[in-house]
Amino acid sequence: AWRMTFLEAETPPTELGELDASDESAADAPAKPQRAPVLFGRAVDAVATTKGGFVGRVADVVTGEPVVGATLVLSAADGTVLRGATDERGRLDLRGVRAPASYDLQVTAPKLPERVLRGIAASSGSPTNLGTIWLGAPGRVEGIVRGSDGTALAGAWVRAYPADARGASLAKDFAAMLGALDREPTTLAATRTGADGRFALEGIPPGIATLTVGADGWQTKIVQAGVASGETGAPLAIRLQRGEGLTGTVLDESGRPVDGARVAVVPQSTNTKDMLYGRQFTWSGSDGRFSFGALSDRDDLVVLAVAPGRPTTYLELGDTPARDVRIVLR
Repeated sequence: AWRMTFLEAETPPTELGELDASDESAADAPAKPQRAPVLFGRAVDAVATTKGGFVGRVADVVTGEPVVGATLVLSAADGTVLRGATDERGRLDLRGVRAPASYDLQVTAPKLPERVLRGIAASSGSPTNLGTIWLGAPGRVEGIVRGSDGTALAGAWVRAYPADARGASLAKDFAAMLGALDREPTTLAATRTGADGRFALEGIPPGIATLTVGADGWQTKIVQAGVASGETGAPLAIRLQRGEGLTGTVLDESGRPVDGARVAVVPQSTNTKDMLYGRQFTWSGSDGRFSFGALSDRDDLVVLAVAPGRPTTYLELGDTPARDVRIVLR
């Protein structure tokens, strides 16, 4: 059975200055409790926009030395741009931006390859620590994907994401994380395996990359790989396990199918890596139907659905093995 949990949340009283002079009784009326959905053990409430920022360090991947005077350009989808530079110790400090929100950070320095961090999350309050941003020649990741029986899997998809501090910052700012759960993270590179199950990803920045690997009928696996500047690391040997699929229908309040709704499956996990990179995404068709090829066999999955002009709907999968669901957007 699918279930939602609710708790009582008090709505702050309206400020007197916002009331019409003829409606003085409204000021005396007690605040009515609102029923707020609870997801991942937390109440899902509206969040006020505040200020945030980013701190970190820029270094040369070959020498390990800090990069002094690196040019920093922080940009948002709404056109907001903040510029800066690293100090004499290679430190960056960009504060006072709108949060929670997602930004791209471009880092450039003479005689070093440019580095762009996409989709980094600014948390409300304290700045997000990006750790060390390494500048240097990109590397290469290669490997082979097999099924649990050892058979090479052709056509499996492999995607690489930067394993920087964005995951930790989203976990810290729960509201920002919820706001991004129905959107796919930006990839560094993506490919599919050949007939022999082998793959190669080019142009991966030095550091630690997070890979997600999956195929129809097989559960997605999350792998981390070290990437050295200008080098190809040892081949990865990745094995996938069989998994059950999930189908469903997205409907509006009147029971009509919703075409083009964005649907995501998210694991409820205390592991930030699983929650952020273990997500799967699809769209509903003209009949409102959607499907996922293979999911984890755990029961701690949440299905999210969203369509233009409608709030995101969250459904938790309970202890029963139901694999066909109805999602009503209200």
